[in-house]
Amino acid sequence: MEYIYGTVINEWVKRKKRVYWIISVYALLTFALLVAEVFVKDTSVQQAPEVQWQEQLQAQLAQLIPYKDSLNTSDPAYRQVANQIIIAEHQLAAGVNPEPTGALHWINNDMSGVFIKYILPLIIIIIGADVFSADISSGTIKLFLLSPQGRPKILLSKLLAVFLISSAVTVAIHLLSLCVGLLREKQFGLQDNYVLLDIFERTIVITSWEFTLLGILLTMFSTFSIACMVVFFSLILGHHSGFATLASFWFIMIMDSLLALIKNSAPIVQYFPTFHLDFISHFTGRFDGHSDFMTSLVVLCATNAICLAASWLSIKRKNFAG
Repeated sequence: MEYIYGTVINEWVKRKKRVYWIISVYALLTFALLVAEVFVKDTSVQQAPEVQWQEQLQAQLAQLIPYKDSLNTSDPAYRQVANQIIIAEHQLAAGVNPEPTGALHWINNDMSGVFIKYILPLIIIIIGADVFSADISSGTIKLFLLSPQGRPKILLSKLLAVFLISSAVTVAIHLLSLCVGLLREKQFGLQDNYVLLDIFERTIVITSWEFTLLGILLTMFSTFSIACMVVFFSLILGHHSGFATLASFWFIMIMDSLLALIKNSAPIVQYFPTFHLDFISHFTGRFDGHSDFMTSLVVLCATNAICLAASWLSIKRKNFAG
């Protein structure tokens, strides 16, 4: 246990400048967007009354229902549109505003979409793509191998370090979003309601703080899955640090965009792991595809198992001399 703790601390010392850089850039971009919103805002446009969200939701339903009827049930968009209709109808019936105004809503917006698909993977690649390759290419990996600790423990320690550091950055970004939300909304909104789908695709109503806890838990699982993939590439391509980083970037952030072009003609493609990182979209009805929550969970668990097994075999047999 002491060895694992020491490795995590050592990796943090080597990567803390990257962490500060990531958080600083994210904070700067967030601040710039806020400033732009304040100064570019068109004051001539009248603010809509609070009750108008119901009319907007009714108008949205009037567009979604005919669109769903025009789709084939085998179309990947059919499931997403159908779920959006179910949620919108429940929101109208229960009087739940689809856009809560509390500060926690700012965190909840980070639980899905662009953050999970692009920002989070990029953060983990920056932090961990060279977790093995830097030591292998410089030869310092041999110092670890001389220790009485086994190679599998070295693998576990490195993976845990990448996961914990990446999770810390994610939490820091969520705290930044919370602070911005408090400045804008002046309230936490702990009891704001959300209409979601459960794992059986039945509508449920939960409070904002419950949604936040659920989102953080699922984000941590996605973080671990990405960390497994990044560590795997860093290990098997260890003698080429730049190539390991490029391979991680290509596999995690580019491949799904290319495979999406053939998803309809090759259904097996929908099981590519990065299509399933956005767990929370299953609950918000925005998941793009036919898979349900349990399918995504199985896909990522299988991906984690494959990456860990392949990494374990690689580090057991790898010759670090060359």
